[in-house]
Amino acid sequence: MGRCLVDLLKREGIEYVSTYNSRPVENGYRINFEDATEIARLLDETQATVCVNCIVQRQTDICEKNWGETSSINIALVDTLSRVCNAKGVHLIHISTDYVFDGKKGPYYPTTETNPLQNYGISKLISEKRVIANTGAYTILRVPVLYWDKIPTLDENAVTLIGKKVLNQVERTAEDNYSIRRPVYIPDMCVFILDKIRSRDVGIFHFYNPVDAMTKYEIAKSIAGFLGKSHSHIIPSGTSVNMANRPYDTQLRDDSYEISHYRFLPLMTGIEKSFARWKHPNPMKVVDASNCFLMMDLDGTLLETDRLHYEAYKTALHEFGIQLEWSEFEEAIHSGSIEAMCSKVGVAPAEYRLVKELKLAAMLEQTTIQPIEGASEFVEACLKGGATIVVVTNTSRRVVEHFKEHVPFLNRIVNWICREDYVESKPSSECYRVALDRFYTNQAFKIGFENTLNGYSALKDCVDCAYYITDTGSANYRRMLKEDCYLVRDFTHFSQSA
Repeated sequence: MGRCLVDLLKREGIEYVSTYNSRPVENGYRINFEDATEIARLLDETQATVCVNCIVQRQTDICEKNWGETSSINIALVDTLSRVCNAKGVHLIHISTDYVFDGKKGPYYPTTETNPLQNYGISKLISEKRVIANTGAYTILRVPVLYWDKIPTLDENAVTLIGKKVLNQVERTAEDNYSIRRPVYIPDMCVFILDKIRSRDVGIFHFYNPVDAMTKYEIAKSIAGFLGKSHSHIIPSGTSVNMANRPYDTQLRDDSYEISHYRFLPLMTGIEKSFARWKHPNPMKVVDASNCFLMMDLDGTLLETDRLHYEAYKTALHEFGIQLEWSEFEEAIHSGSIEAMCSKVGVAPAEYRLVKELKLAAMLEQTTIQPIEGASEFVEACLKGGATIVVVTNTSRRVVEHFKEHVPFLNRIVNWICREDYVESKPSSECYRVALDRFYTNQAFKIGFENTLNGYSALKDCVDCAYYITDTGSANYRRMLKEDCYLVRDFTHFSQSA
């Protein structure tokens, strides 16, 4: 919200300074928000007349688990800031929450008695009382859940975070179909904040979405519908599925101004803006897929060959009296390197080339090579529809040709980037950038497929959206939950999607 507000102030030609702690911002000062002396010095230096506090620990379940952190950010920091603002004659605008109410009997007005149900709401109510006690020049704005599409990750707000469950097509999960949410698009909220900056009205005010109302499960269904993905793995829950108690419906109202004077982005439009990057035609099902450019890893993504590579390295290292464990190989393909793996298990640098030669010989003896489930059907259908497919692999051309002899559908793919075509192996993005330079012809949708952390790191900045082949028991599955990509078990996902 702070970044969005800065954008608005800049467009309106209003002089401002912004502050940050860890993520630099334009025209920003890095300060310790808990240090009253630092805050006072900044207010003096900038001659600020209004201070908008956008700092909060907003994740309700974190607040429930860690009261120390919550009280430090949501209470102590606000206490300090409000005292300093009062001393310097600065009007304080403090953002609060609808969670100061219990949600049992709305709508709720600024004068309605509060009754928070969880640590988050309790901490925000206490901060309100600190502001009122510490300064007479204040504006407290209570708001519902906020969201925006211009965010670095989907974890940034509660609405887009729901979409992570839609993107994760491999894990069954529950979602709250009990509590009513009335999300507000952050740019709409910032217009109201700007009005209060100009008016400096004293008191508590409610800003709310008078139209949209959905449960988190209904939001998940809407996101899935927009993306053309299944939501069958998301199970509606009749009660809150989180650690902290959620109020049923904290519907806000405020008669001190006309809410109709403000414009509200429809929630469905906001969802579409937030998830536009992940929406694309299903290249397996559309008649014309010529606007789709697909870049695909080979081993472990199109072919079930990770174990074959492991056995080949295991055979090669056996010549040196070295026993290679699967976990060591798995670590190398996910987040290390084969050369580092060999060094770790005792291969001298001078012997590395011989290990590679022995491994190649062992690999060329493999004849039982299976595709990932649904891969051949997916490739055939996409090519029939006119999609461009490029395989981008760390595997040598010689091994690729061996694979083609035993897996016929690979011969239908004409565009290949093999290990000889670039210098730095994955996780460097060089291989995928080479593929773009050679084969990309301005198709509307750039879609990527990988199955290792190294591969995903190489791919993610080269495509519009990525698919990661995995399941809940796979190595680094939990790590991949932090990423904003589709998680799918195999290519049957596309035959089952719209």
